[in-house]
Amino acid sequence: MIRKIILSVDSLLNRLQKKANRIKFEEVFRKIQKQGKNIYISSDVDIVFPDRLILGENISILNNSKINAMGGVRIDDNVIISQNCTILSSNHDFINPNALPFGTNYLLKPVMIKRNVWIGINVSIIPGVTIGEGAIVGMGSVVTKDVPDLAIVGGNPAKIIKYRDRESYERLKKTGKYLGYIKKMHLYGKVKLSDIEKHFGYLTQKIQQNQIVNESDVQFISEDLRDFLLYYFSLTSQHYSFDIVNGKSEVKILP
Repeated sequence: MIRKIILSVDSLLNRLQKKANRIKFEEVFRKIQKQGKNIYISSDVDIVFPDRLILGENISILNNSKINAMGGVRIDDNVIISQNCTILSSNHDFINPNALPFGTNYLLKPVMIKRNVWIGINVSIIPGVTIGEGAIVGMGSVVTKDVPDLAIVGGNPAKIIKYRDRESYERLKKTGKYLGYIKKMHLYGKVKLSDIEKHFGYLTQKIQQNQIVNESDVQFISEDLRDFLLYYFSLTSQHYSFDIVNGKSEVKILP
């Protein structure tokens, strides 16, 4: 009986703590200087100086990330910031300090993350950095200098590994194929959940058997539904190619 009471009290305290954290986060969220539509920020994200943070549209900032916007932080449209990332826009004054090991003043340098950027897990971004449009920052990277448009970088310090395919990038950009849009298409009636439930299992089974989906299998598929299914396939343990080839829809397992 005593054990049940203790567990019940612990559960109540946990719920109250979560509610208090949520209320605190909502207060911080309201203080953000400027924000567009379709913003998702985990409630455990730590934002310091939210009044100096500018957010575009269709942005996700995931669990346990930290943003210090003291020197100003701007994040443009369609950016995904993964778990445990740190973005700093200020540093202790070690150049002309009035004390050791560092002074009481701060060095302020704004950070800009341009549109369509993907930042992986455990990335750190130091003050004064600009991450170019369409760039990808690999997990665990420490970004110490500007990242060019469409660059894929990784390491500590982060270095350029290669660049994204510009033709593919511009095509997706021109047609407005953004991940947040694809995930939410069924909410806008462009993809019906009944279609997904009806056909997803069957298509997946054929794909796992390494069979090409023939035209009769996919005659129901609109371009929007094709994109939606591609998103769901990408969440599985294997990667799939879902495209129109010579006028026929094909789904293949990628090596």
